[in-house]
Amino acid sequence: MFAKSDDYVQKAYDKLVNISGREQGRTEGLKLARDILRLHKSGVAPDKIADECGISVEQVKGLLE
Repeated sequence: MFAKSDDYVQKAYDKLVNISGREQGRTEGLKLARDILRLHKSGVAPDKIADECGISVEQVKGLLE
């Protein structure tokens, strides 16, 4: 019985970690999008935005479309 209980606890823990990771990724993605938009509105070129944000120029252009 304890082994089954441990399995349930492990599954619940794994689910919590997964949810937490998605929330963190979502938060980081929103921050990145805000930074890209802020730089774009300031007149920074897409290649400079890509360098500053650590993503490709294509990704920057895709977000700005």
